[in-house]
Amino acid sequence: MAAAGGCPGPEPYYDDDIGVEAVPVGPGELAGTFALKMSITTVTDLPIIGPQEGGGDTYVLVTRTYDEGAGTYTQVHQVCGGEIKSQNSVSELPASSWRALEAQVPRSIEIRDEDGFYDVEGHLELWGLANMDDPWDDALPEDDQQALEEPHASHIVDTDDDDHPGMTITVVEGIVTGEFYFVQRKKTRLEGVVQGPDHIFGLNTTSFEQTIIGRAGDQPVLQGYPQQKHPEPKLNWFDEIRIGDNDGCDRVIEAVENEELSKFRPFD
Repeated sequence: MAAAGGCPGPEPYYDDDIGVEAVPVGPGELAGTFALKMSITTVTDLPIIGPQEGGGDTYVLVTRTYDEGAGTYTQVHQVCGGEIKSQNSVSELPASSWRALEAQVPRSIEIRDEDGFYDVEGHLELWGLANMDDPWDDALPEDDQQALEEPHASHIVDTDDDDHPGMTITVVEGIVTGEFYFVQRKKTRLEGVVQGPDHIFGLNTTSFEQTIIGRAGDQPVLQGYPQQKHPEPKLNWFDEIRIGDNDGCDRVIEAVENEELSKFRPFD
């Protein structure tokens, strides 16, 4: 790519982790509205059964703006939906619950139009949580009893508006079934390559913190086993495509269903 005055610009960024070269764009060409799919694979070590894969997909509406003077981007993420995946259970989470999450601004954004480098650190999802002094690092309750104590009690909200604390998930098949109430914090970093003005993809790194704070009936509340990052990095990826500037969450879900957003990771 040639810079102003005919001087050669920087070489396109090459992502060694995925083996793909970026396709740079002109200044500000990545502003607009995008549909983002983040696919996560985790491993949970269960007693007797052993390691089990889980994770899932999250679908996000991304609204990105460009500051011409500073030459930088800002963006807002609104979760629109998702799918939970597990080898040993089947869970149900209403579409309305995903959309009930508050829109968030990532912690840091480095997008280099000139060479196609892309790094968004700090996609944040707060499930059943609010009113925190530091949403990124304030401690979560360790169990259902601690959830009743301050400051945790003030941080737990009925996000899905079903008259139960936190968020509600129904496990219909598995070792333990029933209706559970939980809080969760999920943090994600997206690192990849620009593929022209309408497409970005790469790897994601995601961490989870989750506490079960209640369940329906008189059954005891037990905490689940922690989800660990899968040792194969390429099983955690993202795909992002441009959609219409006036589009919303319904269009994001349509892009998933039509496989405009890749069903499988978009690189080898």
